[in-house]
Amino acid sequence: MNRFLISNSDRLLLNKRHWRLGTATAAGYAFEAVDDPDVTLSLTSDELAERLMDRETTFERDYFDLGRSRARTDAGVERLCDLPKETQRVVLWRWGYVGAFLSLYERSLIKRTEASIASAMYDLQKEVDTIDVKRQRGNRKKRSGRESTIHDAPCPRSLLDWIRRYERSGRDPLSLVPGTHRSGNAVSRFCMEGARLIAKEIAKYATIQRPTKRQVAEDCLAAFETLNEDRKALGIPQIAKPSKRCVERRIGKLDRYQTYAGRYGAAAANKKFAAIELGIKAGYPMERIEIDEWNVDLLTLITEIGALDTMSEEQRAGLFHERLWLYVAIDCATRCVLALRPRQYRMPRTRS
Repeated sequence: MNRFLISNSDRLLLNKRHWRLGTATAAGYAFEAVDDPDVTLSLTSDELAERLMDRETTFERDYFDLGRSRARTDAGVERLCDLPKETQRVVLWRWGYVGAFLSLYERSLIKRTEASIASAMYDLQKEVDTIDVKRQRGNRKKRSGRESTIHDAPCPRSLLDWIRRYERSGRDPLSLVPGTHRSGNAVSRFCMEGARLIAKEIAKYATIQRPTKRQVAEDCLAAFETLNEDRKALGIPQIAKPSKRCVERRIGKLDRYQTYAGRYGAAAANKKFAAIELGIKAGYPMERIEIDEWNVDLLTLITEIGALDTMSEEQRAGLFHERLWLYVAIDCATRCVLALRPRQYRMPRTRS
């Protein structure tokens, strides 16, 4: 009989569903579904060993550890490979310095002080640069004249900060993601559940009660607090919550006509926006066609229009954040959409 050391901090992906250990006995294991603890799965040790041989089954050690959960939240991704290539290279470079330090520290050859790190920086940099150059070269043979990029060594204070972050996260490389990696990133950093909750709360702004932006933002944050308390009680990692300013900015992006109609009525909205909305008149269909483009986060759009609620769990699992340019052709006379054409948007390279 095969025995596995499993804790309730580990996550099992089986049958396209995530599971967490409930109880372990001499006979086997009882798992609980992460999204619904009332759904259970019992496996003997031999059955679990057989399932782990399947390529579609994955086992993630310490996935629900608090430090690792926080590292994933701060990084905005689940895995290192989900990051842009440039950010991956920065993380691996930092990881090299942290690993080189810990290797010396475990042999009592270096201390956790800036002075000690400064005196050993030459050896640390030499080791990291050697590994970095090999990584850049890949499977290609060494050739004279081939260029490789060498980074300047970090200061001792920065390296100590990376080490502390790495150890607090349970030695998760995602803790070494630069804080600026999302600068200029137009893709939403909120998960589907978070994006759906934000959309639900900001929709209250366009109601006849006419709440202020500040009131809606405060209610949105309170809704996130309640949701995270419920997730904590179920042993599910908490989701990132927006700031008040983030909610207010999203309210400012709502359609002006629809928002005014919701707050003051359709008649008032028609009167206020008539001159703007009518535009150039067309006497018959296809006389005038207007084409416009929109840079949109596909997942956020699906969430905000409520389409996410009509999807199955399997369909939701296949969704991911993707930024698209959406081109639309509209007939001015009938206001019918004649054509829609999406084009993928390449994310800008992040700075280290």
